[in-house]
Amino acid sequence: MKVLKNSCIAIGANIIFCIALYIYNAYMYELIYPVPGRFSTEDTIRDLTYIFFAFITPLTIGVTFSIRSLRKEECIKILLIPNLIFSLIFLTLAGGFFILFSLVEIYLFIYSLTL
Repeated sequence: MKVLKNSCIAIGANIIFCIALYIYNAYMYELIYPVPGRFSTEDTIRDLTYIFFAFITPLTIGVTFSIRSLRKEECIKILLIPNLIFSLIFLTLAGGFFILFSLVEIYLFIYSLTL
């Protein structure tokens, strides 16, 4: 069995992120309905889980393996440096949305306890 290179894992993780982003946009704009009879904006916890597992995890894997590959100098740097920059930009955005949604969910929970 052949072992995958770090650069292949890093680029593959970013491809998985792009596919997840496409599915999330189609889901949020209600082009697809995974649960019949419900709207996509009803469940914030589902959005938080999707953002964490589908966005943050592949981007973290992409950053980690890009750095490992750049240290070992396995691949051409012209390919890995834009991959690393892409991962860092979207990791910052996805992390910001995750923190924002988490704070809103905590605020709504505390507000519902005071009623």
